[in-house]
Amino acid sequence: MSKNIIEDKTQSPLKEQGAQKQERKVMQIGGVAAQRRKRSVLQDLQTAASGTGTFADFIYNGGPVINTPQVYAIFFGDWSSASNQNRATRLSQFITDLLNSRYMNILSQYGCGTTGTLANSVFIASSDHDLSATDIKNILQTAINSNQIPEPTNHSICYIIFLDDATAVNDAESRAIMCEPASDNAFGFHYFFMTTAGNLCAYAVVPGLIDACLKNTCSSDSRCSLHLAQTQEQRQTQVTSHELAEMFSDPLFPTGWFGRRADENGDICNGRSGTITVGANTWSVQLMYSKWHDMNTNGSSTCILDNPTPLPSLLPA
Repeated sequence: MSKNIIEDKTQSPLKEQGAQKQERKVMQIGGVAAQRRKRSVLQDLQTAASGTGTFADFIYNGGPVINTPQVYAIFFGDWSSASNQNRATRLSQFITDLLNSRYMNILSQYGCGTTGTLANSVFIASSDHDLSATDIKNILQTAINSNQIPEPTNHSICYIIFLDDATAVNDAESRAIMCEPASDNAFGFHYFFMTTAGNLCAYAVVPGLIDACLKNTCSSDSRCSLHLAQTQEQRQTQVTSHELAEMFSDPLFPTGWFGRRADENGDICNGRSGTITVGANTWSVQLMYSKWHDMNTNGSSTCILDNPTPLPSLLPA
């Protein structure tokens, strides 16, 4: 799964609006693009100074990061069937395992700590199957108001919303289109808003990722960042690892770890997957960009699966 796959040369509109003075404009949200990313280096990054690595413009921009995250999983829509309840249990277990695995040793370099907690799993029933970004923010604010999830006064708190198989996202403002009948461009995204109490609310969204979603999104399975041969669980855990890593390191997108050409840490390795084993469970995850490895190998190692020990923080002292 980590072999070199050529990506469609057309950039996902989720990530790029166009070029101006050789700089890419930043989109409002960060997400899992449908197309796999080329491993080849962008032409203007091939001449980066020795020791800076391949993705020299991926830097800390001064904004917040989430240290020792407390994650609240929200299962939105119809999760009442036995199979969906089992899937929700598995996804919750995945988050717990991921936050207590060597995968977190990669994120320690970005100031995210070496562990975290799945604080709670919450079910919110709904018959609304076509969501905008505004709808999603309203879902979170309503859940906060009704005490289903806490107000994020603690800056380690963040949320991930898993949508049922019938729910899609179509948001013209952010250009995030997921699991719609046509024009899909992403398999997940993360963003933020300020709650009515004035606190930063960082969240990620992962749709059902059924076969129809992949077929409507990718014209070619080989160029897709997810694959029909994967199980639904494998697709969702791969996307979840991507989104959590980005949300922890760049919750106030794009003021944390971000590069105008590199994008976020998950984007650099988009579509490259592997497995981690935690206890009795083996999970599919996305390989994650390591700035530390990139700099210390001068670009020969960039995307890794885990690290045996926590990598030293690259945040300024």
